[in-house]
Amino acid sequence: MKIFDTKNKAELIKKFPYHNDTDIYIHNIGYNNFDYIKPIKWIHRQLGYTLHYVFEGSGNLYLNGKEFHITEKQIFFLPPSEDLMYYPDEDNRWKYVWFYFSGNQAKQLGESMGFSLDNPIRNVKEYKKLESDLLDMMMDAERGNINEYKARSAFYTIVGEFCENESNDQLTKNCADEAARFLDTNFARSDFSVETLCSLLYISHSALCKAFKEEYDITPLRYLIQIRMQHAAKLLAESNISVREISELSGYKDEIHFMKTFKKYYGLTATEYRQKMHRKNRKSDKA
Repeated sequence: MKIFDTKNKAELIKKFPYHNDTDIYIHNIGYNNFDYIKPIKWIHRQLGYTLHYVFEGSGNLYLNGKEFHITEKQIFFLPPSEDLMYYPDEDNRWKYVWFYFSGNQAKQLGESMGFSLDNPIRNVKEYKKLESDLLDMMMDAERGNINEYKARSAFYTIVGEFCENESNDQLTKNCADEAARFLDTNFARSDFSVETLCSLLYISHSALCKAFKEEYDITPLRYLIQIRMQHAAKLLAESNISVREISELSGYKDEIHFMKTFKKYYGLTATEYRQKMHRKNRKSDKA
């Protein structure tokens, strides 16, 4: 038998310590039974976002100048800084669990779940598992045996029910963009390779090359060489660092390999390129 009783309990709120989580930070979780507590029946605004799951009852929501009716087995999502008011019907009062949260991904999360100012309510089809998870969470809260990670688990159970699957195009773009960020950041490491990148991204070489080519019209290896060569060219043009040092700073252990790659890429040896760029810079200074 479950210890947490949604029918006879009035209210339960659990707060979590703030730790500067910039994506999604859950401030509080709570349970309200409006058979025992009074609703707020005036227009107000809230500072963060709230997500409510209605176990029982029905009620009304006023948001953005529109009125909505909310019944059991539904979820409603409320944003900050909007005029709103919500309260239960007198003859069928709400019993719901809520999450109060914020973070720079909060708005995007709501949109991903299909919520908007014009559509703040979603029906829950597979509610039995969800209710079980939420009741377990509140039982843990009642016992004092809960932390934010358990609350997050229940929260993302809800999120996972409503976030639409990303399209193949979006998945390809995400993979390619993440790979490009790794390459941009790690190109100067001589031990960094496309094989290393595949291991970091948990993706096969062929899948990575396909995604990267579709997004950037270039292979990951060619992209890596391009970054290294452009970096080397900049150092040759703007400094007097030796070619050997530039080779190392551009991600090459082998100076000869670097010089061959540079000659193939620019059509000039590293020394010839440096002389050409220095002459060009001198002419520019005189002008």
